[in-house]
Amino acid sequence: YETGVLVGTSVAGMLLLGVSGAVAALGDTLFPSETLMEGLRQDVSDTAHVFIRRRILHPVLAVSMGALLVLIGRWMARLRPSAEVKRAALAISILYSVQLMAGLVNVVLLAPVWLQLVHLLLADFVWMAVVSLCAAGLAADAPRAEPVVETVSTHASPV
Repeated sequence: YETGVLVGTSVAGMLLLGVSGAVAALGDTLFPSETLMEGLRQDVSDTAHVFIRRRILHPVLAVSMGALLVLIGRWMARLRPSAEVKRAALAISILYSVQLMAGLVNVVLLAPVWLQLVHLLLADFVWMAVVSLCAAGLAADAPRAEPVVETVSTHASPV
């Protein structure tokens, strides 16, 4: 049951993140900023296009979802301690760090097309790692974590 919830959360979060990234990239492409400060002012302007005002959601979702994916990967590695699950969880952690750096550089450089493509390629790698994690965690032959059973002592302690 827990593994299914983790898989569903991962996929749903990645879909939401992908949509927000598409909106942010479209806003950056259609309405490019001359400077970083101008772009930040546009993000909070009531008169800016909806794509511009919504692009701030992508970095917020990206940081949150990336951290959640790393936690889900670690949790899944405890629930299904196989080499494949551990490898996918490690890949997600590494890709999350690289993707955050690429996203930050993308913002600072005002989203040049070549860097948007690199960022998109990295997002594809993250998707592959998430799919690998989900497949390995849901595999019928995936090892299961041993449940921890606490025993209660029935002996009375001496007073």
